[in-house]
Amino acid sequence: MTKVLFFGKLSDDLGLRSFQLAPQADVSITEIVQQLAELNDASWAELLLANNIIAAVDKTIENDRNKRFASILEIAFFPPVTGG
Repeated sequence: MTKVLFFGKLSDDLGLRSFQLAPQADVSITEIVQQLAELNDASWAELLLANNIIAAVDKTIENDRNKRFASILEIAFFPPVTGG
């Protein structure tokens, strides 16, 4: 499974802190967000693809939302400011 994590205001806006997806292979961040929007609500794509949202794949921040990954075990989304 691919674990999807949401932090800060994103978790408040989406109403959850984590979500599980079927294992992902040869996939981009944008494609995962599109899957999440299809499974939940179209507004998820707008929230998660906003320019100020930070995405980390397997604990590494990724700026290129279209970069392809052979596999993703965990993807995390962070708002521009999170509390400690």
